[in-house]
Amino acid sequence: MLDQAEIHRLTQDEDSSVRMRAAEALGWAFAQVPDKTMAWQDLHRLTQDEDSNVRSQAAEALGWAFAQVPDKTMAWQELQRLTQDDDSFVRSQA
Repeated sequence: MLDQAEIHRLTQDEDSSVRMRAAEALGWAFAQVPDKTMAWQDLHRLTQDEDSNVRSQAAEALGWAFAQVPDKTMAWQELQRLTQDDDSFVRSQA
């Protein structure tokens, strides 16, 4: 199992497929990570990724993690923004 520092590092990887998997890991592990603020910042950044597959996975992960996100107002705004994404799959995940 990856620790939070490793997930954080993977969210910044040059390979978009690695960032996509990191978003997935954040969604699944969010309730257990010790630093939810850092996890939220990572997830928030991934929802704005240049790659639509990463944004899509981050949107889904945000849905899984929503109950644990420290700033629900910002998370809700992020989900609303994602429903307007250019990519239809990102919109459907949001």
